[in-house]
Amino acid sequence: MTENLNFQCFNLKELRDSNFKCSEIKIIDLRHPEETAISQLKITEFEVINIPYFALRKNLNILDRNVHYALYCKDGIMSKLQSAILNESGFQNISILVLE
Repeated sequence: MTENLNFQCFNLKELRDSNFKCSEIKIIDLRHPEETAISQLKITEFEVINIPYFALRKNLNILDRNVHYALYCKDGIMSKLQSAILNESGFQNISILVLE
């Protein structure tokens, strides 16, 4: 089923200009802790949550289903895979953050 899912991709400007309020958007940085230690994702107007891709499924209980989550990873592959997992778990407000 998940192979037919298409998630909306936003760059940072599009995310800022979206219809969502900044308080309704949280970015989940899915990169490995070693990557985030070297290059931390800092976006002032959005809360960034560091949950490595391999730990997301175990941490679903800490996520609010009313929040829009923009998933970020370096190449976008893990973001797409984890978006499908969130969708299967009942999360509706999911997008992919693409940084140029």
